[in-house]
Amino acid sequence: MPGRFCVLVMLAACTVGNEPPPATLVSTSSEAPGAHCAAGGTAVHNGSDTNGNGTLDLNEITTTSYVCTPLGSVPKMLVDYVDESPGANCENGGEAIHWGLDTNDNGHLDASEISNTVFICNAMDPSTIVGTYWVYNALDAARLIGVRKITGSLMIEASNLSQIDLSNLVEVGGDLWVEGYGGSTLALPSLTKVGGELLVRPYLDDVSFDVLQVTHPSAVDTHAFHAPQLNFAAGELEIWGLTSDLSLPALTQGMLTLIGTGPGVSVDLPSMVHANLSLVADSVTAPHLIDGYQFSVAYASSVTVPALTSIQELGLGDTSLTSLDFPSLTSATNVYITDNPQLSTCAAQTFAAALHPTSTTISGNGPC
Repeated sequence: MPGRFCVLVMLAACTVGNEPPPATLVSTSSEAPGAHCAAGGTAVHNGSDTNGNGTLDLNEITTTSYVCTPLGSVPKMLVDYVDESPGANCENGGEAIHWGLDTNDNGHLDASEISNTVFICNAMDPSTIVGTYWVYNALDAARLIGVRKITGSLMIEASNLSQIDLSNLVEVGGDLWVEGYGGSTLALPSLTKVGGELLVRPYLDDVSFDVLQVTHPSAVDTHAFHAPQLNFAAGELEIWGLTSDLSLPALTQGMLTLIGTGPGVSVDLPSMVHANLSLVADSVTAPHLIDGYQFSVAYASSVTVPALTSIQELGLGDTSLTSLDFPSLTSATNVYITDNPQLSTCAAQTFAAALHPTSTTISGNGPC
């Protein structure tokens, strides 16, 4: 049977990290009758083009399979090229190459005659990065211009980088960590999803997420934080060092913690219904808050929660409150009212007793 050779070049399917993988190649050769095929057949070789010359060299072959000619007949080997739609075999579409013996001798490779298939996949859309992407310098940052999706995590560790364009980024499948960045602001106006943790550790002037609706465990160090469409803090959203007022108009539930907040900062949560709040702020307004696990406020001069009916832990400490105005609150499991010099101890005791708590701590408040 005369030898027939075919070199199939596998296009790079994706970029993992910052370097493309070598292409996968397939070649065929005639197999003489022998140990592998009693009546001869075709050897199908697979391997990676490690030297990038477009040819599957002998030292690049990693696997070989055999399509053997049935004894007593010599059917032809047929190869069929078929477009492959985007899906599990090729995320961005490509071509399926089927081969097998024409056992019924009709000149067509029927589905029942296909003995093997390889897929030649189209290169990924340049707006998608597959895997985790690290930014160490300006060149790495430039690669992100126009990128809409990162299937893995985005890790930024570039303290000498003064700016980064993430305006087109819509989705990060894993974590988003900014642990080294020399700029003063971080804006992600198109980001709708972060599948893992959100961490911004350099202390920035402003961090903004215009359309992000859900956060998982997050820690952000910033003077100002903007997330107007944030609806659910699925894990703790921890914000350190705010010096500007915080308004989260769409946030309805979740866990919010403010630490190291500057003086005079107000917190407005107009849509919050169910929450776990631990806030350092001058004033807190949550007119629709009904219940939750924790409502803890420190250094406040004003607290407005007219709809709050029940809470497991209520904490008021180091405030300048002169009275406790919780008109709908009827129950709290644990109550802590401490170090509020302008609040009468007697008023605190009377307020706490009416909630029938399991435990109560009242100390360091003003005289009766």
